[in-house]
Amino acid sequence: MNLLQKKMVEIATDRYQEIDLCETVSSLEESFTEVEGTLYFWFNDRNKSTHVVTSNDVDELVKYLSTELEQIEHDYALSGSDKELEEYALEWVSAHGAEFEAEHPRNLS
Repeated sequence: MNLLQKKMVEIATDRYQEIDLCETVSSLEESFTEVEGTLYFWFNDRNKSTHVVTSNDVDELVKYLSTELEQIEHDYALSGSDKELEEYALEWVSAHGAEFEAEHPRNLS
């Protein structure tokens, strides 16, 4: 699996905690489909309901975090070391990544 596919699986797991393969596939790699430049990851939740995460979900998360990291860099531009900035940014992403997911649900089932 490439990095994008791993991130899509991570997003699915964050949203649904437990995920499983759809019944028509036998491996995680078979759970990905690309259509017109968009990658789709199909999976079942613990109730056997099918859901999808798209590469657009990853793009939205990256854009959101980039904007927030720019603000963090601006806030710390006049003070602190690069190490302090990096630690603060990591703490912020850990604390607010789930908030983004909650505010931007993409349940397409």
